[in-house]
Amino acid sequence: IDISSASAKVCGSWLLMALSLLDDVCSIEVEPEMKALNTNAQWMVQSGIKDERPWFDEGITGKGQVVSVSDTGIDLDNCYFWDATGEVGKGLFKSDITR
Repeated sequence: IDISSASAKVCGSWLLMALSLLDDVCSIEVEPEMKALNTNAQWMVQSGIKDERPWFDEGITGKGQVVSVSDTGIDLDNCYFWDATGEVGKGLFKSDITR
């Protein structure tokens, strides 16, 4: 749907306002465009060796499968990740996950 025209934007605004007044609607939000950024995750999960993907090499690609993942981030106070030095994960990835 092309919503670039002025009339489409006005119509969309009225539609959102009408929907927001319904008792069954508790929130309306924009759904961001999702983009897979798993190039590094592929080899990290499959072998831990950069650009080595043994599952893919055997034809195991996950094609046709549905997977859902929900993650709130790493909890460094979890007993499996906690370290008295506070050095857990430091320098492993580009993102800063130190305390």
